[in-house]
Amino acid sequence: MDEQLNYAPCGYLSLWNTGVIAEVNQTLLDSLEYEREEVLGQHVEMLMTISN
Repeated sequence: MDEQLNYAPCGYLSLWNTGVIAEVNQTLLDSLEYEREEVLGQHVEMLMTISN
């Protein structure tokens, strides 16, 4: 991921067409208190609350 996008003021992630997280920026990781290795390759639903 490009350095500017990695530390952009907003969270960013990209998904494969299956809903699996392909990329995530550091801003979002910091906000959600996750490490990159914890989310890459996981389904996007792992970031959502049950009510979502």
